[in-house]
Amino acid sequence: MVIKRLFCKHPSESGKTWLQHAVFAICISIKLSVSSTFFFLHAVLPFIPMPDSYNLQAMSDYLLKKNEEIDN
Repeated sequence: MVIKRLFCKHPSESGKTWLQHAVFAICISIKLSVSSTFFFLHAVLPFIPMPDSYNLQAMSDYLLKKNEEIDN
């Protein structure tokens, strides 16, 4: 039971199952990882443009939207 409580306490406090919470967090992680990769490539190879969907403004908007989903 201790293991179940460790894995399920936070998700249930957020109104989600463990799987729903994992999918939500993994999706955010993937999006930020892709953005980070583009930023790294652009830093090393500045002639590679940042895609509009992964620039700072887009990532800020994305995170604010996801944060609103949590609050609702």
